Parts: sequence; structure tokens; C-alpha cells
Amino acid sequence: MKGQIQLVLATIGLTVLIWVYADQQGYKTVRLQVAVTVGTPPGVVAHVTGAAPDAGQTLHVTVYARGPNAAIRELPSRPPALEVTVPITENVATDESRALDIHDPLAAALRERGLQLLGVNPASMSVRFDRLVKVDVQLQADAGAFHQALAGAVQIDPPVVTASVLASQLAGAPAPAENRLVIPIEAELRNQPGETEFDFPVSLKTRTWNGLDVKWQPELVHVKGKLQQLYTDLELKLIPLRAMLPWDWPSDRYEIVWVDDRDRLQKVHLKVPVGKPNVLTNNDVVAFVSIDGSLIPPATPQTTQPATEPSPFTQTVRFVFPPGFEDVRIVSPPSTVKFRIVPRVQAKAAPESG
Repeated sequence: MKGQIQLVLATIGLTVLIWVYADQQGYKTVRLQVAVTVGTPPGVVAHVTGAAPDAGQTLHVTVYARGPNAAIRELPSRPPALEVTVPITENVATDESRALDIHDPLAAALRERGLQLLGVNPASMSVRFDRLVKVDVQLQADAGAFHQALAGAVQIDPPVVTASVLASQLAGAPAPAENRLVIPIEAELRNQPGETEFDFPVSLKTRTWNGLDVKWQPELVHVKGKLQQLYTDLELKLIPLRAMLPWDWPSDRYEIVWVDDRDRLQKVHLKVPVGKPNVLTNNDVVAFVSIDGSLIPPATPQTTQPATEPSPFTQTVRFVFPPGFEDVRIVSPPSTVKFRIVPRVQAKAAPESG
């Protein structure tokens, strides 16, 4: 019995070995997607016709190959199955176009993996060559609204960067290229904390040069400088004074009388942070005093003016500034005004005619 079991196990093992060997030696034909790029000398750029917008300068081709099952299983499960580079070793001229045969490089790449190339579609790729030109560009900072507040010149480190641009784009520029790049820094200065010295990084990665897309080296520079002042002095005059009354104010029975009519127009001295994009005027500011209903004297409407006027109330004027100017500072002394709350004079009713 034991011998029979050993014989059965040996048979099963031999069968598995035969099946594995047969599978390894089996051949089949597969359809693959292969990514083909162009290897260019330094400073040369290849523009591949038909390359997908999100694939850079890579052309995806369909390849039919045949080979052992074991070799096919070694290929990646997700496309592309292979990445092949077609080398360009000879000199090429700027804006030169040519068709490159990709059959031989593909066949060699498949042969290294034990596969045979049966066909490829397309069998060639159309390429236009260009060259990268390097230009030294001087950097300059534009402080915008902060220009008058600068203490000395703004320093950029490094002051000169290198722009790599395609020769065809440079030749087709509508105007001669100026070796200068102006960097606006007004927004960065506005977001700086309340300090006179500033030092912040600026990325050049997405910035164009003379309307051209370029590659910058380095891509990050540092801007340094100092502001001689953080605030400017501003005096606003002729600001109308308003009385803020509760919603249930009995305006038909009482009125506000200012003791000094000159208080109707207020003025205020301000410290305004430099670099504001808009100009603050007296029409933008609200001056008011808040009058509570509890100040109404316990009196009934009179048909004639009372013999003596009620004592005036004193309130401090408050100012409200528009959006963007919430950070202004009031430096003038608090302004106070005096007013009375008096009953409105009611006209006598005319007697009825008999």
C-alpha cells in the first residue's frame, strides 16, 4: 500500500513538472503598448508629432510580438509594456524635421527580453528638432505702491538668472528680447508683518520672459530690502456727522439739536499703512455718535418752546472705515460733541369755524 502511494505521488509530481516545462516552452503572440522617446544630444529638444498632450514628447505605439510564455509574463501588467529610446547621435539643425524608423530599436529591445517583433504601428515617428538657447537675464523688483516707502534699493539674490528658451521661439519673438525681468513685489510687501525689513522668496517657475515660456535657473530667488516707514500721515476733513438712533426712536416727537453746528463736520488725523491700492477720502469714512433711547427726557410734546433748554449730552465720535482700511490708526485726540434731545414744537390746531 505504501509503495502504491509513493508511485501516485511521484506520478503527480512528474505530471506537474511536465506541465510547467510545457508552459515555459509554449509560445504565443501578444499585443503590447510601447512608449517611444527620442534621445537627443545636450541642448537639443525633439518635438514628436502625434504625442499625447499629457505624455510630453513620448509617442505610444502598438506592437505585436511573439515569444515564450515565461518571457511574456515578465512584462509589466500595466501599459506601457516597454519604454524604448531612439538615439540621435549626429548633429541636427534647428527647426529640422525628419522621420525616424523605430522598427530596429523596438526589435532590439524585445530581443533582449526573449521576444520577437512581428509588427509595429506606426512604423516611424515624425520629429522636429530644436535647440535650447541660454540667456542671462537681469532681475529687477517693482514695489508698486510701496516705491516711495523704500529705504534704498531692493536687493535680489541672485541678481542674474539664466533663461533657457527654444531657439525657434526666440527667433519668432515679435520684438527683440530684453535681457531683463521685472518682478512685481507689491502683493508680497502688503502681506509682510509690521516690520521695516523684509526678506522673502519669489518663484520664477511660472513666469514668462518677453512673452516666451522659459526654464529658469535657479527657479527661486530671494528679495531683500527695507521700508523707511510703515505708515503715512493723512488728515481727513469735512466728514458728515451722523446720529445713530434706535429703530423705535420717536422721530415725530423728538429731534437732535447740536450745541455747536461746527460739529456737524468732523475731521480726523490717521496713520495709514503704506501700499494701499486705493486712496482714502472723507466720503469713504463714516463718523457717528450712538444715541440711546434712554436719553429721551420724560416730557410731553410742547406747543411752544420751553423757557429753559435741557442740559446737553456729551458723546465721543466714532469712525468706521471701508473694507481694506480696517488697519488704519487714529492718532488725533478723541472728538466729543454735545447735543440736546428736545421735543418737536407742535403747531396749534386751528379752531373749527362755527
